[in-house]
Amino acid sequence: MATLKNRNLTLDSLKIVLAFMVIGIHAQFFNDINLLSAYLFQNGLFTLAVPVFFIINGYYFHKIYTKGMVKKWVIRIIVLYIVWMLLYLNYWFIYPNGSIVPLKVFIKYIIVGYGHLWYIIATLCAGILLYFMLNISDIKISIIALILFFIGVFLQYIDMYQLFYTPFISYIFEVIPTYRNFIFFAFPFFTIGFFISKNNISTIINKKQVVLITVVGFIFLFCESFTNYYLTSGKTGASLFFSLIIISPALFLLVLKFQITGNNKYIASMATSIYLVHIFFLNIYEESWIYGGTLLTIVTFIISIIFSYFLIKINKKVKFLL
Repeated sequence: MATLKNRNLTLDSLKIVLAFMVIGIHAQFFNDINLLSAYLFQNGLFTLAVPVFFIINGYYFHKIYTKGMVKKWVIRIIVLYIVWMLLYLNYWFIYPNGSIVPLKVFIKYIIVGYGHLWYIIATLCAGILLYFMLNISDIKISIIALILFFIGVFLQYIDMYQLFYTPFISYIFEVIPTYRNFIFFAFPFFTIGFFISKNNISTIINKKQVVLITVVGFIFLFCESFTNYYLTSGKTGASLFFSLIIISPALFLLVLKFQITGNNKYIASMATSIYLVHIFFLNIYEESWIYGGTLLTIVTFIISIIFSYFLIKINKKVKFLL
């Protein structure tokens, strides 16, 4: 978490965009317009959101670590997780349409959190894991992080294309988050953010280089996404791509190159709130929504912003909602 006297407002603004992307995935952005475009957004461009969120968290975690505030950070994340798990408690047992949540889904909620809240506990576990690994060299940590990332991608593609499948393996993939977890997903990107901050990478690499890597990363991302669409006929999505290891840090570094600092945490709080509350609104009207996913995405985003305005005010008094 950055200090109020030196907040990076550009990164905070990026988090608003990333929150919109998350909503777009959950609300099925563009599904009502064009299936290929919808796939390339939801299972392509928008998959950048969570990895970049993890990179941002890792970037700020370095500052937390150097200031000896890790314990305070851990407590804050745990409280945030518990509060929002309780706020979504009803949905652990009953789907928005009124049907009962299957046991295997309920077990998954217990293990990694309800729905989008997996991100909170994954961030916490990634931070703790990295903290206890900092006694070994940066190179070794980086190699471990990369290996874990590639294992995660391979596991996802095994699931996506049903390779080596048996009924038991199928059940494991359904119940246990085998690749979208803190080990294979959060930790690699969290570590990237940490080392970008620690080694001041943004000052070493110039803007032209970052732009070039970003463009190449986007090309790889869309090629990988289109290949998945073609091979699965658009029926199976993905959240981990090989190309994300290129485009996610490149996009993050590109934004750092246009850094604007300030002393206002409002934008960051707004982004956090939008991410946390948007599922409430999707749960309320997604089942009865008569229009397509594009408008649903936009409406959910706007309503989440309005609600977040009041939530931020409440948080100034209770201090544990955001």
